[in-house]
Amino acid sequence: MISNSFFSVVTTLLLLISSIVGGGTTAFETDKDLEGFFGEYYESRYEGLGDYRIEAETFKDVSEAVAEDNNLRKAGLENYQRISGTTFTDVDCSVDILNTEKTAEGSRVALNECVTITYTKLGMEDSFSFITNHIVELTDDGIITSDIYDECLISGFCNVDFSEYDIDGDGAIVHRASDSIDQNESILSPYTYNRQNAINYANTYATSSNSAYNTMSYDDANFVSQCLYAGGIPFDGVGNYNSGWYYITSTNSYALAWVNVDTFDTHFVGMGVTRQTASTSTILPGNPFYWKSTGTTNGHGHIMICTGYNSSGDLIYCAHNPNVSGASVSVALAMNSYTKYTLLFNEGCSTHNTSGSYTYNTSKHWKYCTQCGKKISEGNHKLVGNNNAKTCTICGYQTNVPPGEVSDP
Repeated sequence: MISNSFFSVVTTLLLLISSIVGGGTTAFETDKDLEGFFGEYYESRYEGLGDYRIEAETFKDVSEAVAEDNNLRKAGLENYQRISGTTFTDVDCSVDILNTEKTAEGSRVALNECVTITYTKLGMEDSFSFITNHIVELTDDGIITSDIYDECLISGFCNVDFSEYDIDGDGAIVHRASDSIDQNESILSPYTYNRQNAINYANTYATSSNSAYNTMSYDDANFVSQCLYAGGIPFDGVGNYNSGWYYITSTNSYALAWVNVDTFDTHFVGMGVTRQTASTSTILPGNPFYWKSTGTTNGHGHIMICTGYNSSGDLIYCAHNPNVSGASVSVALAMNSYTKYTLLFNEGCSTHNTSGSYTYNTSKHWKYCTQCGKKISEGNHKLVGNNNAKTCTICGYQTNVPPGEVSDP
């Protein structure tokens, strides 16, 4: 008689052989099963964004790392709505499975996520669509353990610096560690930089920090990054500490470029923002100016943000470390011999708008371009009248003590 323990051993061996030969069991027998699974999953990631709500419980089990990535991406999409002035109202997700292969833990799936987002803006409804390529790893019981993708232009999220996988001619997923994704196309192009919002933020928090953000030991780059974000510059590379630019206040997680002057410079120059040598003629309101750490005595750079002009028409700035408001740009430029730079988020104008009114002091008058904020049309007063009351024929300035020797026309 054959014992029950013998049957138990044989059964175990047969199951083991079946697992090795057949690649293990899985909850997904066809690509259609996977498409339905991932379609529901990717749609569920939009739950709570704008006015969009899902009707049924479609959330899938994910690893802790994937859940963290999803939270960062969601913060990026909230930022997208804020910057673009849109509110998401409906989301439709479908998935095309490109290929699957077995792994030791389950499956690796290459897929395209096809999304159409309906939104409202200024009371009007519209929609846009995009496709994101994913490489996903999941266990046989449907737990998503890894999801690699680049969604920089929409949510600012990218959890890889290069394309790790490709589909070869035979349809297999292969590792590709050398071909970089071209991310030189600036993410700033769909957005308008509101220099006045950045300036208002700088003036508000120059001498006292915003409690929503941690204060760094060297807080200057952190402060200027907050100003640019307030002005409409969107997060980039959310979740990528070394190559992104973001600060998630709910978790106090941020990229190195948000808090470090040299990395800030490298990041935005790499994204296509124009860098020029800083001077009183190249620095514009709303733009940062700075020196980098190379050659400094303390090993740290320093960054400030121009906030416009004072009553005398001189450029002024705000900064942290030290915390200053309305300080002279000319004095800052002469502070040391380090090379100073400025980044042109406010790109200036090829032809200035001169429709604004004149500003003046006792000797000169000038205007500010209504588009870029630069001081223009500066000149000496042209006074007419008698010694008791003279008026500038250009700006309307009045005085009974004319500055200098000015001849009547």
